[in-house]
Amino acid sequence: MRSKGQSMELMEILIAVTGVCVLLIISYFLFGSRGSFLSEVVTESNKYDKMTDVVNEFYTSKIAGTQRTLSQLLADRIIAKNPVIYGKKFGNIDVDNQTAQFFNSYFGKNWRFEVKSVVYDVNATNQSSSEAINLGYRIPNNIRRLQTFEVLIPVPTIENEIWKGYLYVW
Repeated sequence: MRSKGQSMELMEILIAVTGVCVLLIISYFLFGSRGSFLSEVVTESNKYDKMTDVVNEFYTSKIAGTQRTLSQLLADRIIAKNPVIYGKKFGNIDVDNQTAQFFNSYFGKNWRFEVKSVVYDVNATNQSSSEAINLGYRIPNNIRRLQTFEVLIPVPTIENEIWKGYLYVW
């Protein structure tokens, strides 16, 4: 009688330990990977919202000492080269430095801004592109996620030319 009771007790303990192990494994895979995934999604969403806010600031906020936004200064920089000369009242403005300070204040050293000229052929679907300005830091090779935002630069032109800025943030 004694051995039957002990074997039943061992069997109950074995079932309880197995059940707890199964529950721990299921909860680890169910909640552990999902939780980290959700935190990555929230982080990416916050980064994207921040990039949207920065681009809005790029178009709307005026640079101190001028009556021009950073996008307008960059357009002048494309046409007139750097530094842009605004005469006696405003003097010379280093647009590259202004742009770097602007993006550094938001992203630290985790950004790159490339401005390219894209010429569209109206009669065909061809387009040609040439790089004009590269600002910011080199994109590391070991980046997991690189966010890109396309920004149009308001450059007056009589050709079928569009200037696009690509903001990369990691």
